[in-house]
Amino acid sequence: MIYTKKTSAAKLTLIRYLAIVIAAMLPVIFLSYASNMVIWSSYHGMQLDYLAPLKYDFGWLLPSVMISTAIGMFLTELTGTPIAVAVQGLWWMFDVNLGIKTVPSGYALFRLAPRHNAGQKSLFRTQDYLDRFPDLVQNRLLMAGIALALILLTILIYEAKRKGKFGGNAIFKKAVSIIRDRKNQSQA
Repeated sequence: MIYTKKTSAAKLTLIRYLAIVIAAMLPVIFLSYASNMVIWSSYHGMQLDYLAPLKYDFGWLLPSVMISTAIGMFLTELTGTPIAVAVQGLWWMFDVNLGIKTVPSGYALFRLAPRHNAGQKSLFRTQDYLDRFPDLVQNRLLMAGIALALILLTILIYEAKRKGKFGGNAIFKKAVSIIRDRKNQSQA
């Protein structure tokens, strides 16, 4: 058994966060290497960058995993409900649908899933990617930064709940009751 009361809120939250992020990233890393090994075997005698999949996994995908996990933990701790599923589903839906205009390459600042599909400057689109690379880096750093800020807020909320100073679910229920009261007053 784990006696969570003896463990600090920061340690417990960070361990949970890291466990979820690692559990989400391990299959990604495994599949990125498994799929590349087939291709690498076709290039006998050539110098290949065998760390390339890790660079993409950690640079491109890890910030998305970090922000998704952080939002989930933060909203769940804040409200005591699974509202994070709906929030992330809406964010994904808006991100995908608003991104239709930027399907060739979308590196908007708050883009959950940046894309690089095509462009107009070169046959293999490498120049488009290189031209927009600073935007991609900015997006990924922002997502990682927001994720870390949300985890810090989650730690603060969890610590306050432990001390009995914060009832996140009570705040959520109060907000819902205020909305119901307004609705009932408008019908009267």
